[in-house]
Amino acid sequence: MVITQLALIVMVCVLVGQVVRGWSTGRASRPLGPGPAGHHHARTCKPECPACLNEGHVVEPPPRPTPRVKKKAGRPRTVATDWHFCPNRACSHYGWVGLGNIVANGHPNGGRWRQLHCTVCSAYFAESTATIFYRSRLSPDLLGQIITALAEGLDLQATARVFAVDPNTVKAGLVKAAEHVDAVSRYLIHDLHLTQVQVDELWALVQSWGEEDETPPGARRGWGWVWAGIAPDSKLLLATVVGERSLRYAQLLIHAIVLTLAPGVIPLFLSDQLAHYAPALLTHFGHWVEVPRRGNCGARPKPRWEPLPELNYAQVVKRRV
Repeated sequence: MVITQLALIVMVCVLVGQVVRGWSTGRASRPLGPGPAGHHHARTCKPECPACLNEGHVVEPPPRPTPRVKKKAGRPRTVATDWHFCPNRACSHYGWVGLGNIVANGHPNGGRWRQLHCTVCSAYFAESTATIFYRSRLSPDLLGQIITALAEGLDLQATARVFAVDPNTVKAGLVKAAEHVDAVSRYLIHDLHLTQVQVDELWALVQSWGEEDETPPGARRGWGWVWAGIAPDSKLLLATVVGERSLRYAQLLIHAIVLTLAPGVIPLFLSDQLAHYAPALLTHFGHWVEVPRRGNCGARPKPRWEPLPELNYAQVVKRRV
């Protein structure tokens, strides 16, 4: 009887000790980052954004060259080439349009596209250079129909069967079209004065076509997260990011959205209560605040990284219909 009572006392003491240790460990290991969704706490260091770190080195573009003087002698040229530029990166007129350095040079071998010539670096290039039609075996009309079918949701293999072309040709056209759409979007969508921005993540099937030789076949197709930012008023898609559901990709999404906004514009952000959005917004819409001293003794308090007063951060819970 005495042994049983002693055993019970020992068990109670062990359980109480485990509870006390677990409670104290939980209190000590509680993170000091942002609190619950919708609340910001001041930080002594700015949250890092991988996109902001890569943009630390700004390359100044070269000055605009002097336009070429057109020759008055000879037959006047009738082909308009003012909207073409030299693709040779070593040329001093690379990337500049309307300088008069590009002239037409006929159709080589009776081909579809005209040949152009740069009078500065003596480079020859096709009229379709830097477009989705460059070195494509398909006609522009057929390639446009294929891109339209893919945009409507038709599968890649099904598109190849419908238009009687090779699936690799369809894939190459889709990759080129996606690259051009991304470049055109970054060129057109900027300096927006928005009042609201909605951010969300979608669990979708994603297939990677880049670096297929180095990527294992089993890793090219799988489920992943698609991050998206949209203007709810105009339904304009501002930015998309494909990756994991982590703070890194939340930072990349907010960074891409900030690039589309006009300077000084801070819209109302709506989300699905994901905790990663709070530090991501705090990174791009924060500022350093000096903390006043409470007494004459001791070290001066470190400055705090706090959200801007104009930042309106709202958490919206989406209900499933």
